[in-house]
Amino acid sequence: MLTMTDRELTLAEVAASLRVSADTARELLVTAQIPARKQGRQWRVRESDVEAYKEAQRTKRQSRKE
Repeated sequence: MLTMTDRELTLAEVAASLRVSADTARELLVTAQIPARKQGRQWRVRESDVEAYKEAQRTKRQSRKE
């Protein structure tokens, strides 16, 4: 059973969540910075993987400030 954070997002939803363009979101998926899979021609990304990426970026930014 999928939990709330394990639902699958589309490329557009990933871009909106990260507040980036679809092209930027696609690049993150293609380069495997965020784990994803293709279902036909569409990308599918677990919401928990997007949240983990966002948290890693926050941590990286905070460590640069210190």
